[in-house]
Amino acid sequence: MAKVGRKPKPTTLRLLQGNAGKRPINEEEPQPAKLFTPGPPRHFGKLECAKWRQMCRVLSAARVLTVMDLDALEIYCVNWVAMHEALNDISARGKLLRTPGGNAMWNPSWTHYKHAERVCRSLQAEFGLTPSSRTGVVASADSEGKDQWDSI
Repeated sequence: MAKVGRKPKPTTLRLLQGNAGKRPINEEEPQPAKLFTPGPPRHFGKLECAKWRQMCRVLSAARVLTVMDLDALEIYCVNWVAMHEALNDISARGKLLRTPGGNAMWNPSWTHYKHAERVCRSLQAEFGLTPSSRTGVVASADSEGKDQWDSI
């Protein structure tokens, strides 16, 4: 069953701001290891690899890339490339095509574009890559770049 309502505030943020709701803190929340230069998956093509490297630089600089994020990053890169390939086809052939009978139909690339764009937008929010989603993301390194989990 799907969860209803707002996404929960990250535990680190709750601790920093004070636990106003006095709800119990999950003491056993997973703390994944940070990754700063993971290589792209072997099956990636040239465009996927380029997007992977770009996103790794961006997410590492923001101190939010972890081992647990690699699958989501892979999905993002694949859909980002699919979205742009669909846009290229739409630019070349248009949003509407003619059937052999002369009727108009949507270019199938338009459907592919809209699906890939939705996936990308959703993952951008998860990674804190949109202005509103950045307010809820907490990096685990302090202002000096020291990871707070290194001392544990």
